[in-house]
Amino acid sequence: MRKFAITDAAGRVVAVVKTPGTDHEGIEVDPDIEIAPGRHIVSGGAVLVAPLAPTPPDFAELRRDAYPPVGDQLDAIWKIVAAVLAGENPPADALAIRDAVSAVKARLPKNN
Repeated sequence: MRKFAITDAAGRVVAVVKTPGTDHEGIEVDPDIEIAPGRHIVSGGAVLVAPLAPTPPDFAELRRDAYPPVGDQLDAIWKIVAAVLAGENPPADALAIRDAVSAVKARLPKNN
């Protein structure tokens, strides 16, 4: 998703919009009036729009997105518990989820 900073004539960021042509706090960007590459007139005065670089995801997002879905993790836990209580070997699919969680923890360890 492209983001655009709305700046005033002095270059100070006054708002951020997701795409040109969307309304943000009553400021509408006119994508048809380009006064310079990547800069558009905004209704209400001398405000310009400049594209911003996408922000990288933070550590917590990277770690959260790397884990298997929570439902799969819970299913694996119950399968492993049931197998251990029955004196059996845990099923391979449950062990694969356990290994995937362990791999995320090893690859993206918490600092605390």
